[in-house]
Amino acid sequence: MVFLRQGDDPHAALHFTQVVQRDLGDSSLRAIAHYNLGDINLRAGAAGSAVSELEAAVRLDPSTPQYRNNLGFALIKAGRAGEARAVLDRALATFPGYAALHKNAALAAFQSGDAARARSELDRAITLDPGLASARGLRARVRAAAGDRAGALADWREFLKLGPEADERAEVERDLRARGVLPKS
Repeated sequence: MVFLRQGDDPHAALHFTQVVQRDLGDSSLRAIAHYNLGDINLRAGAAGSAVSELEAAVRLDPSTPQYRNNLGFALIKAGRAGEARAVLDRALATFPGYAALHKNAALAAFQSGDAARARSELDRAITLDPGLASARGLRARVRAAAGDRAGALADWREFLKLGPEADERAEVERDLRARGVLPKS
């Protein structure tokens, strides 16, 4: 965990792998190791490997919503939105108050072409956590795709106030420009 906090993913991955391979600690400790390996793989762009690690984390500890949430996100990143929807729907049945699950369920729905479900899940995510920047940015994109320019702009402004990370901001901005919500630069 120290290596993770220092941004040293290679050394963190080495130690988490040792925990997993040597079967160290109890199941919750091994679940944490798999979860962090999945997170490292996601950052490295290896969504398929992330899915495998996060599936292991969920098997070892199904009571932690972050594991299911990140598994859903990894499935989306791996181009498996249908599977992500199933994972996230099951997780929402167990953890209905977890805003990030609603946001990722919305992302899976949006990528599957179900804009109404995406909008509903985003509204719920934002109600549960008004400071969840990723939900606000995604709702701006969903509204833009539906032709709701005023709503997309309102969400864009709120999204900016929440201080999103640079890569997420660029992605949302690119989409809003492409849909004519923001002027071409």
